[in-house]
Amino acid sequence: MNQEPIVVYTTTTCPYCHALTEWLDQEGIAYTEEPASESMVPIMAVPTTKIGDVYVEGFDRKAIKRLLGNGKQD
Repeated sequence: MNQEPIVVYTTTTCPYCHALTEWLDQEGIAYTEEPASESMVPIMAVPTTKIGDVYVEGFDRKAIKRLLGNGKQD
């Protein structure tokens, strides 16, 4: 499994942000949650998940699992 640092950029009113962080918790995936408004790079959509140097916009389980190395390659 990939050990890249994971940062999830969220807003307090975003239901998909809450769903993503709940899913990460259920999967036992460690992450840091940061307010999207405090990001050093422009965040165009929330949630945005940064894994290493790669950004995933939205709650995209397949992309996150693939980047973490525990998802099937499609």
